[in-house]
Amino acid sequence: MNEMPGGQMRNRLGGDSATPSELFPVLSKRKELVSKGLLIPVGIAFLFGIILTATAGDPAIFRNILGVGIGLGCFYVLYRLGGKKKSWWVFAFATVFTMVLMMSPLFNLFFMVFYSMIGTPQGEAFNQLSFGRQVIGRFFSTGMMEELTKIIPVLLIWKWTARWKSPRRETAGVTEPLDGILIGAASALGFVFVETLTQYAPNAVMGVAGSIAKQLPHLPPDLYVLAGDVFGLQSVILRILPELSGHMAYSGYFGYFVGLAAMKPKHMWKLLITGYVSAAGLHAIWDLFCDQPGIGVYLQLPMMLVFYAFLVAAILKARQISPLRAQNFATVVVNSPAPLAFAAAASAAPVQAPVIAPPPVAVPVRAAAPVRVATPAPAVARAPVPQPVAQKAAVVESDCMHLRVAQKTLALRDGANFADSDIPGLRSSTANGVVASVSRNPKDPTMMGLQNLSSTTWKAAMPNGESREIPSGRSVRLVSATRIDFGLVQGEVA
Repeated sequence: MNEMPGGQMRNRLGGDSATPSELFPVLSKRKELVSKGLLIPVGIAFLFGIILTATAGDPAIFRNILGVGIGLGCFYVLYRLGGKKKSWWVFAFATVFTMVLMMSPLFNLFFMVFYSMIGTPQGEAFNQLSFGRQVIGRFFSTGMMEELTKIIPVLLIWKWTARWKSPRRETAGVTEPLDGILIGAASALGFVFVETLTQYAPNAVMGVAGSIAKQLPHLPPDLYVLAGDVFGLQSVILRILPELSGHMAYSGYFGYFVGLAAMKPKHMWKLLITGYVSAAGLHAIWDLFCDQPGIGVYLQLPMMLVFYAFLVAAILKARQISPLRAQNFATVVVNSPAPLAFAAAASAAPVQAPVIAPPPVAVPVRAAAPVRVATPAPAVARAPVPQPVAQKAAVVESDCMHLRVAQKTLALRDGANFADSDIPGLRSSTANGVVASVSRNPKDPTMMGLQNLSSTTWKAAMPNGESREIPSGRSVRLVSATRIDFGLVQGEVA
C-alpha cells in the first residue's frame, strides 16, 4: 500500500481497491480531453508529421507543408496568449485574402506607388544609397506598403460586421483590440506564406544550385538541385519560425489600434494613423539594421525580443480593457458573488462596542487594619473581526437591488451608470461610453427602471412570465427576479 502524507491512500469510497476510473482514466476523462488536453492541436501536429513523412521524397512540397505547419504553430501560440474565442473562418478569411491580394494585379499597383513613385531602388542599388535615403526607403516603401497590405482584411472585417447583432458581432467582427490583434496576425500569416514559400525559398534553391554548378561543373546535376533544396528548406525555417517578432508582431500591433478605434470611434483616425506609423516604423527598423552585413546578425536577437515585447504588451493591455474579460480563457478572474455577500452581511452586522470596566469604588475599612484595595484592570476591548474585501468589479449594497451579470454584481442605485466593461457585449450609443443607467419613474418615484443606452435591443423576462423588448432609449422596470438578455450575456435582478 502506498503511503501518502496524512495516512494511507484510499479511494473516495473509503476502500483500498482502485476504482474503474482510476484503472482506466481515459474512460472517465473523455469530455476533458478536448478542452483541457489540447487534443485537437496535438492531433493536427500529428497529422502534419504524417503528411511530412509521406512527402519527404518531394522537397518542394515538403518545405511548403513544413512552412505552413510552423506558421500555424506560431499563430496558435498567439491565439492562446490572446485568450478570446473567435470563429476560425474569420482567421482563414484574413489569411487567404492577403495571399490572393499579393498575387493579384492590385499588389503590383501598391508596388508602383510605394516604390516606383517614391524612387526607391531594390537589390544592390538600394545598398548604395546614403543612410538617410535608406531610412526613407525602408519606412515609406517597405514598411508602409506591406503593413497597408496586411491590414486591409482587418478593416474589411471591421466594417463588414459592424451592423451585425450580438453575440455574432463579437465572435466574428472587430469590436475590441484583441480582435484586431488576432485577425491582423492571421493576415500576416498569409503574407509570410506567399513571400517565403513562393519567392524566397524557390529563389534560394535556384540561386544556390546555379552557384554550385558554376564552381563545380564536373558534379552530377542532381547534386546541384539537392544542395539548393537544403538551402531552400533552411530559408523556410529561418524566415517563418521567428514570425512572432516579425510580420505577425507588426500587424498584430497595428490591429491593436484598429480594435481600439472600434471601441473609441470618436478618435478613430488618430488611432489608425498611430497604429499605421508604429507598425511601419517597427518594420523599417528591422529591415534597416538587421539586414546589414556584419553587425546585423548581432542585432537580430535583441530586436526580436523588443518587437515580441511590443506585441505581448499590446495583448496584455487588450485583455485588460476587453469588455469580455470575464470570458477570456487566458485570464484568471476571481470574482465570486459568495464572498461579496458575506462581506455585505459582515459590514451590516453591528460592531460590538468595547467593554470598559466601571471605576473602582472605595470600600470603608477599619483604621486599625488598613486594607489596600487593588484597582481592577480595565477590560480589553475586543479586536474588530477582519472582513473580506469586495472585488472592485462587483458592488453589493444591502439597501438596494442589484444586477448579477457576467460574474459581477452591480448595485442598482438611483443615478448609477454602467459602461460596456460592466455589461460585456454592449456598445454605447453615445460618446460617453454609458450603456445603461438607473433612474426613477418621474410619475411614480417608488418605481426604479434600467434605461437602455446601448445600440442593442434587450429582451426582458418579467417575473409574471411576460416578455418584452427594450430598444435603445427605453427602460425596463426593476423588479426582483427579472431576467434581461443583453445579447452576449444575461443578467438577473435580485
